[in-house]
Amino acid sequence: MKVTLIREISGAELIHGFEKTYGSINKLEKLHQRKPENMKIYMDLDDWKYYQEHPQEIIEYSKTIITEKLTLGKLEMELLNWPE
Repeated sequence: MKVTLIREISGAELIHGFEKTYGSINKLEKLHQRKPENMKIYMDLDDWKYYQEHPQEIIEYSKTIITEKLTLGKLEMELLNWPE
């Protein structure tokens, strides 16, 4: 079974999520300086800078779950944890 979850958010909503995760862009920049090899931190910082200039732009996230046996409990957990 293949299930694809799709979610659309604005750049402003993405930044709000970054603020909840990192606190501020300055904290994220310091984290990036300490761990420059971490690609997630690098991409989050790059996205934050871009969407500060484009807060109304819409972003589409998708996540695909592929499994032979998808129990309702697992599907529910994936939905509750979306986006990670």
